[in-house]
Amino acid sequence: ALSDEAAFGSASPALVSWERGDAWLLFGQQMDRTQVRAINISVLCGGSGTRLWPVSRESMPKQFGTFGGAESLLSSTIKRLTGIGDRFHINRALALGNYEHRFKIADVAVPLGFEVLVEPQSRDTTAAIGALCALLARDGEGDTPLLVCPSDHKVEDQTGFSAAIERSVELVDECGIVLLGVEPTAPETGYGYIEAELGNGGVLGNRVTRFHEKPAAEVAKGYLQNPAMFWNSGIFVLRPSVVLDQLGKTQPELLSGVEAAIEQSRKDLDYLVLGEDAYSNLNAKSFDYEVLEKAEHLGFVPASFEWTDLGSWQSVHQVAPKDELNTAAVGRSVSLGAENSYLDSSGPLLVAQGVENIIAVATSDAVLITEQDKSQNVKDIVSSLKEQYVEISQHKRVYRPWGWYESVVEGERFQVKKIGVNPGSKLSLQKHFHRAEHWVVVEGTALVQIDDNQMQLTENESTYIPLGAVHRLSNPGHIPLTLIEVQTGSYLGEDDIVRFEDVYGRSENDED
Repeated sequence: ALSDEAAFGSASPALVSWERGDAWLLFGQQMDRTQVRAINISVLCGGSGTRLWPVSRESMPKQFGTFGGAESLLSSTIKRLTGIGDRFHINRALALGNYEHRFKIADVAVPLGFEVLVEPQSRDTTAAIGALCALLARDGEGDTPLLVCPSDHKVEDQTGFSAAIERSVELVDECGIVLLGVEPTAPETGYGYIEAELGNGGVLGNRVTRFHEKPAAEVAKGYLQNPAMFWNSGIFVLRPSVVLDQLGKTQPELLSGVEAAIEQSRKDLDYLVLGEDAYSNLNAKSFDYEVLEKAEHLGFVPASFEWTDLGSWQSVHQVAPKDELNTAAVGRSVSLGAENSYLDSSGPLLVAQGVENIIAVATSDAVLITEQDKSQNVKDIVSSLKEQYVEISQHKRVYRPWGWYESVVEGERFQVKKIGVNPGSKLSLQKHFHRAEHWVVVEGTALVQIDDNQMQLTENESTYIPLGAVHRLSNPGHIPLTLIEVQTGSYLGEDDIVRFEDVYGRSENDED
């Protein structure tokens, strides 16, 4: 155990970098800090996770979901990355995601010591990782190993994960880029595969020799018998200078674009927004195709830990606790003799009787039912229906930097919402042209400004905001504020707003 007298190092306290003077405490032993290898860590928070609809949607993709765990996938990933701080000195910790989700990413990542980079528009993984590398190279960290990890993986073994990263860092000086491969335990058709070099006597080497696309079922069965075949985990350790050098040879325009996006970036609250003009003009390209498959020397490290890419409901079923009939029943769901099925409801009571091999997922506003072996096709369902149904891309609960709101009931000329405001947060100072509002406090304390008057409301107290009144809602307390809002008027759209002042830097075009 570390002494209470230990002081935090130059990195964030959350990064587990403890030191006393010039010495580090590592595995209970004091050692000179020059003996501890430096590393940078990063997590990719983009993507829409459409295969996990209806829980995952554009407005709140899968990395923010728990999927049976105690915390979100993003939170558990970040803690797993900072967990390697007992073996390395973590110089920088970076989280990169989409502009739409910047507040949600910052809520999770910033308290754990991460800097947040924001993409003005999603441009796939080559641009995302290229931007991380360009930032680090600009700041003199081009040859410091960078760990890149997606935010939607399930890994329980911290010790095994840390050991694999340690071996990768040992190899990255020689190879420039090192991939972690996971030994396959089933003939998965939803994963890409990498083939490692195999020496005499079946001894694995430390190089990747070939990539294989997601295979057909029969091909995947053959891969399972080949000791050189591994699932491509999508986790790798690299030297940013090596990636930038390769982009300069194969994608010089993209390299120029990400470097310009870094130079044009601007600080906004808790995050760094990449230059919009430069970044938005980049072509969307996969890092696997544009960098990894074109690299001459790729290192390989077999991962000893259990790993699951939560890329489909079938994979979620695999890691969920199951009964004697291999059925998982999560949330408000009940299995009555269902076999080999996954049942999950956060909305209505879901009961499955005597069915086999199904996925049934219900939220408050949508239900998905499909066969187990067709769960990979959910992405196609989302693509074909998104223009017709708002439920495909939007949840009923909408998150904002100050908290959230949720539509309870809608009718002609009225709407009822439930609103939650985080402690210490406030909405913008605003007015509406077409609606009046009634607020009833359910929990916590509300500070309400209406024109030139201020009042404080507690539980069971209410107020009325007339049409056209300039108003603001704040939570001055230390517990969440919950209230019921009843809107009445001729138009109830979220774009009926004039914003006079906003602590989050939003414009009048942004919804509140």
